[in-house]
Formats: sequence, structure tokens, C-alpha cells
Amino acid sequence: MRRAIKRIESLEFLSRIALSQGEYIKAKELAQKSLAIYKKFDYSSGIFLSLNLLGHAARHLGQYAEAKELHQEVLQTCKSLDYPLGVTLASYSLGYLAYLVGDHAEAKRLLCERLEIAKRLAYQHGVARSLNLMGNVAYVSGEYQEAEQYLYQALKTTQAVPMMLEIVTSLAKVILAEGRPEQARELLAFVLNHTGSTKETRDNASRLWAELVAELPDQMITVAQEKR
Repeated sequence: MRRAIKRIESLEFLSRIALSQGEYIKAKELAQKSLAIYKKFDYSSGIFLSLNLLGHAARHLGQYAEAKELHQEVLQTCKSLDYPLGVTLASYSLGYLAYLVGDHAEAKRLLCERLEIAKRLAYQHGVARSLNLMGNVAYVSGEYQEAEQYLYQALKTTQAVPMMLEIVTSLAKVILAEGRPEQARELLAFVLNHTGSTKETRDNASRLWAELVAELPDQMITVAQEKR
């Protein structure tokens, strides 16, 4: 049993690495293998972890319906285990999916619930992630001032470098929409040149950078490229 659990934990760890490197199909395959073994041993906490990884991989692959089913299963599993941290993780994932499919009211509802649980648990990373996504929801709703408020709160909440860089990228997006390209450029250059950026954050920053450069006058494009 112990040897089997170690093997599953290795699969789970490799799945997380694959996710962080953008190898989403590989991450999904590894998570499926770990889930099958966890289910064989009826290991509830492991089942939750594997389902969570599968949901993230499905989301990255654009398989939103499947991801929603997986995260809803995670939510029910964590509620049955009376595991509030798992509940807050699942609520965030479902809120993120709602945001991606354009259901902004549902996204905000889920994120507000998640934020309250994270605060009660003193789960600062969870608080920061919730505020960051709430800022993005406000942004797509055209509420730029509200978005900035959420994002500045998020920055004050975390000291984790990858999370801070993700928030800074979100902030650059809002600032660019407000018509402040120079400030946005400085923030994006910082993110793109920082070794602590995750692949997802770097990809998001690169897309914003391309959008910014496309709108710059010709004489400013060279300066922007030099800054990067």
C-alpha cells in the first residue's frame, strides 16, 4: 500500500510539473493514471487531488464542460470530507470557468464565496488569487476602477513571486484599456523579463505585449522592444 501511494504521489507530482510547463495532454494522462490508482485504494484525499489536476488540464485544453464536471465532483468530494480548503479551491476553479465562458455574474458569486472562505482560513494565496480573478471579471465588465482596486488589494496580500507577476499582468491589461500604454509597457516588460513568471503568465503577457506594440506609433516600437 505504502509503495503504491508513493508511486501515485510521483505521478501526481509529474502531472503538476507538466501543467506548469504547458504540457497539458501529458498532465491529463498522468492525472488519469493517479486517479485510477487512488480509486482502487478508495483514497479520498488523493481522488480529490487527481480530479483537481484533471480539471485544470481540461481547462487549459479548452475542454470547459469536462473541466466543470470534474471541479464539481471535487467540490462534492471536499464537502463530503469536510475539507474547507478543498472547497475553496474547487469554488475558485468553477469561478474561473464561469469567467472563461462569459458568465460573469456566476463567476463573481463563486469568487466572493471563495474569498470569504479563504479569509476565514487565513489562506493568503487563495485570497490573492480570488482578488486577481475578481479584478479580471470587473475588467471584462468594463469596470476598470473596480478592477484596479481588486488587483491592488491582491498585490498587498501575497509575497509569492509567480502570483505577484500574474497580478501585475492583469493590472497591465486594465491600465492599457484605460489608455496608459507607457505604464502598461513597463509592467509587461518587467513580467516578461522576470524568471519567476509561469508559462501561463508569460503567454498572457506576450499577447498583451503584441497588442500594445500594434497600437504604438512607429517611433515608439523600437523603444518598446529595447525595454523588453
